[in-house]
Amino acid sequence: MSEMNINAGITNFGKAKKNGNIYKHIIELDKTNSYNLLGEKEILRQVIERFDKGKAGDLERVLTNTLASQACCFNLFAPLKIPKYSFLADKIFSYLLNKEVSISKIEIEFTPNNIESIGDQSKYGGTDADVGVFYNYGNKKGIILIEFKYIENEF
Repeated sequence: MSEMNINAGITNFGKAKKNGNIYKHIIELDKTNSYNLLGEKEILRQVIERFDKGKAGDLERVLTNTLASQACCFNLFAPLKIPKYSFLADKIFSYLLNKEVSISKIEIEFTPNNIESIGDQSKYGGTDADVGVFYNYGNKKGIILIEFKYIENEF
């Protein structure tokens, strides 16, 4: 990503921590245009909304760290929540599940509520997933939990 950022002409890089080292996979925070998200303004709106709703991690990291898995999740799944693209969610997950499904909700940074929880939720932690995809199949309901990780070959 460092090389890609340099090739893209990015010259302002950010720090891993406020007083930390500058890394070329971390782009400088620009609150008017997050270059870490796809160009669709609706994606940035969904990111801000999710972080305003509660336990979702580090907003600045999503907007600046080009290796943050959260940014990837928003870039991949937020468009499927935009009404003009939502039909794609049904098609994609029907294909993946090998049955006709209808997607009822996609929640990025999914934290179960009290009814959905396995009893370990607290103000500071608990079981969650990068993405929760809720679907209907006939008169049945289901959920797909997705955990997204970047990994390099040497690991």
